[in-house]
Amino acid sequence: MSKPIDDGGPAFPVPPDGDRPFADQGMSLRMWLAAHAPAEVVEVMFVNTYSGIADFLGLGPDEPCSPTNVLRADVKARLMWADAMIKEAKR
Repeated sequence: MSKPIDDGGPAFPVPPDGDRPFADQGMSLRMWLAAHAPAEVVEVMFVNTYSGIADFLGLGPDEPCSPTNVLRADVKARLMWADAMIKEAKR
């Protein structure tokens, strides 16, 4: 069983009040950080070529590098950056 991903908790929690009996957790800090990862950082995390993206994603030689895989590589890099930020913040 894999270890759960630390999402850093809610980015902008809203406490319960009279109109809302339940707290609204909203977006996780991990997703907020990933969405705001600097493009300059994301761009250097993988080589933006078909072979570079295939290596970064661990694609096999028979798997095509489609536009969807380009997006997957971008998301993976952003999540890696967010995970590193959360880990460093907890040191």
